[in-house]
Amino acid sequence: MADNNQLLNVQPHSEEAELAVLGSMLSSKEAVSKSIQWLTPDVFYKDAHGKIFSAMELLFDKGEPVDTVSV
Repeated sequence: MADNNQLLNVQPHSEEAELAVLGSMLSSKEAVSKSIQWLTPDVFYKDAHGKIFSAMELLFDKGEPVDTVSV
């Protein structure tokens, strides 16, 4: 029964959508700008995605490039 309760408590999420947001941020400064206006790291279901988002936001705020090397 505990397994059923655990399944019911999982929040709706889409790892694919999270990856799409992060991927768009890697390819466009405008996507970074818009994403940090609307999102925060805690909206990501997967903790690693939130950390990546935070790193991108920090780089953008410093005026540094947001790319696969810098992130």
